Amino acid sequence: MWERRGFYFPDERTIYVNGNLSQEEREEVILHELGHINHDPANYKRLLYKYENEADRFMIRHLISEELAQYEVSDFNWLQFAERHKISTTWGEDMIQEEFYKLTGS
Repeated sequence: MWERRGFYFPDERTIYVNGNLSQEEREEVILHELGHINHDPANYKRLLYKYENEADRFMIRHLISEELAQYEVSDFNWLQFAERHKISTTWGEDMIQEEFYKLTGS
């Protein structure tokens, strides 16, 4: 119905997700949009990059947590994680590694 993967509508406190996405993609979009819940919509345009980075970080943190619950910490590979979740290594490398270290204390 629209080309976006999803969006958060703060007035209704509702997340909309594109129905053409796979289940995994839907879960990632929902996690990203949940990362926007505490953002002030009045500041969205001014703080666009900050808010989007915070939402991406929220999503990544939760995806890593899910993965660490299933596998050994020593098996975590940030590049494979990025590829599996289609996260750009341009911006994702640092964010993935930082969140991994926060979660594991490594």
